[in-house]
Amino acid sequence: MTKKYKTKDYFTKIKNKSVVDETTGCWIWTAKSLHRQGYPFARHGGHMRTVIRALAIELKLFSIDKQSRITNTCENKLCVNPEHIMCCTHTDIMYRRYDRYGTKGQFNDEQSLDFYNEYKAMKQEKIPRTINILAEKYNCSPSVLYRTIDRAKKEI
Repeated sequence: MTKKYKTKDYFTKIKNKSVVDETTGCWIWTAKSLHRQGYPFARHGGHMRTVIRALAIELKLFSIDKQSRITNTCENKLCVNPEHIMCCTHTDIMYRRYDRYGTKGQFNDEQSLDFYNEYKAMKQEKIPRTINILAEKYNCSPSVLYRTIDRAKKEI
């Protein structure tokens, strides 16, 4: 049997588990329950969901279907402020990510080979979080680097 929350009760419950950051307006999630990707996670309607998705459903912020992606405008994974929640498609999220990192995923063959060689050397040295370190160094997302490295492997 699933417990039904009244919208006001669920909203209050979420607000009580967060702290307001005065400079950004973000409600920073303080509970320990986090998704493996770092987003706040909680039970809602008998299912485990990200808190921002549960809030969007509970507060009826958008018309949400299974293809809808719920994300934050502030790009703070721990933010659960309903005013920072937006609904978009996967493609929109990818464009935002590329705009944020500035590469648009475009690397030439020479750069791809350089990434691959650097990645391989770091892996041999057993450096943890290799792809994240390289993504930060080259100002791109980890997924873009993985695709670029895979492309370089095929060319060798």
